[in-house]
Amino acid sequence: MKKFDVAMGVFLLVVIAFYGHESFLPEEEELEMKEVLPVLPTSVDVSVPLVRVGDSYYNGNRQCNAGDERLCGSPLGTCKQGVEICLPSGVWSSNCVDAVLPSAEVCDGLDNDCNGSADDGLNCQCNAGDKSPCWVNKGGGIFEQGTQICLPWGSWSFDCFNKIGLSIIDDACQEVNKK
Repeated sequence: MKKFDVAMGVFLLVVIAFYGHESFLPEEEELEMKEVLPVLPTSVDVSVPLVRVGDSYYNGNRQCNAGDERLCGSPLGTCKQGVEICLPSGVWSSNCVDAVLPSAEVCDGLDNDCNGSADDGLNCQCNAGDKSPCWVNKGGGIFEQGTQICLPWGSWSFDCFNKIGLSIIDDACQEVNKK
């Protein structure tokens, strides 16, 4: 398609939009415009020739066929790959459907940032959510057993929790044993 043809087509589109019909066009040009108008892209780079594929026209930047699918996203760690769909314009949508994306690393033994290494860059003493027994001196040689919980950043909680989840450490008590 020549630059002049595209310019003439744009001029005719403006005239048609203004007058609302094509009856002033010669019969041959009317037919040609009816074939092309419904499928032309909304913006055309006249320096790149249009290529007709089926009932659609594309510029030379076509990447895929409309409706094609490809995997996207990372398959590593806690991530999950999704699917990207090719748009009718022949380019990928840049929308990764159903993918699970990377997140910040936490001490849980998993690769949250999906780079192939679990808990990298962290100084983990434990994995988030882990539990460990602890004892609190209640005075007079009496100790009460509880549970410490590993916090998301990989260190043990200061509090020692009893069976119903309440801290059993108070100002008068001294924690004597932590694992």
